[in-house]
Amino acid sequence: MPKEIRIIGSILLVFIMAVSLIFVFNINTTSKRAVKIIAACEAYRIRTGRYPSSLRSLVPNYLEEIPKPKTIFTDESFIYLATPRENALVYEVLSPFGQRIYSLQEKRWSFAN
Repeated sequence: MPKEIRIIGSILLVFIMAVSLIFVFNINTTSKRAVKIIAACEAYRIRTGRYPSSLRSLVPNYLEEIPKPKTIFTDESFIYLATPRENALVYEVLSPFGQRIYSLQEKRWSFAN
């Protein structure tokens, strides 16, 4: 195998590994931030008897600020769905691979798309 191909292969391998690590870092960071929002929603429900109508209702009594889901390669926000029957926290995992959804009533995660 020519030396140039080995060098390109090594560079490509390092790039793929770096992207994978960034993806794992984003997922871990997002999960930790989601847990904080979920805990704040539960504390709000315990205090008021209902879930908040928006994430803004949690600031400043339950959260200092609404965290962003990820830190690298994205500028997305958590989406909070509040309907008469369901409250859910949603974030984009990695476009176009779908969204992760936490149902506050069911206390469980699921995927959409």
